[in-house]
Amino acid sequence: LKGVVTAEIGHETDEVAQAVEAQAVAARTYVAGHINQYASEGFDLVPTVMDQVYRPDKRHPNGDRAVEATRALILTHDDRPIRANYASTCGGRTAAVDESFDADPLPYLVSREDKLGEGICCRTSSVYRWDIAWTGQELVQILAETVPEVTGKPWKGSAIRDLKIMEKGPSGRVTELRVRTDLAEYTLKKGAIRRAFTRPGGGWMRSTAVEFKLERRNDRVERVIAEGKGWGHGVGMCQWGAMQLSKEGYDFRTILEHYYPGTTLKPWYVVQAAAE
Repeated sequence: LKGVVTAEIGHETDEVAQAVEAQAVAARTYVAGHINQYASEGFDLVPTVMDQVYRPDKRHPNGDRAVEATRALILTHDDRPIRANYASTCGGRTAAVDESFDADPLPYLVSREDKLGEGICCRTSSVYRWDIAWTGQELVQILAETVPEVTGKPWKGSAIRDLKIMEKGPSGRVTELRVRTDLAEYTLKKGAIRRAFTRPGGGWMRSTAVEFKLERRNDRVERVIAEGKGWGHGVGMCQWGAMQLSKEGYDFRTILEHYYPGTTLKPWYVVQAAAE
């Protein structure tokens, strides 16, 4: 955990100490809920954003203190470790778990306004609002690489004819997007949308809390502008929101209750029998 906390939430100032403690609990809970995730391969988690970033070289005394201050505490629901997702910036409203993942709804991972104190909690994040743009040809080149990866279908077409949002979730995030080319049509869902629409400089599109503006010429899309909110899947704790709440004087318990409503903090220990 000491190799995870600072790598995940970053900021090392004392004024966000309660957010760092909330991060320590969320990270520990994530571990508790994913034991034996890859049992057949001999490990539980991968050390990247696919699970949790593990960078022991990024350790900081404040992160270490947060782990010790919350020692053994995890979040539970019905006496079981919860699914403790978290992300950088929710953009003003968190996502329900089934908006961003292929998962069943959960009562503690619902969409809710990220507002508890003086305003929207993550308003100070540099990616609270953002926009990116692609030319039509740039997008064809990007999607030709990414669409086969996320859909398993070969890319066909040399021009984009249309992009259409087909469905949104309760937080306003796009859950289904149709891409039509001159030769084929593709349906992208949930997280696959972010993975497919990579930014021109590299990296996934920051969020599916997005609207698309299309500039057309004849029957082709010549330019696409994405106007979005936040960074990440938006489920569970908003890290920038948690830091703002810490600055406003909220403790880690209140922060966790805000982002994981209806959960309970409990100590969690793993007892392993001694080898015979």
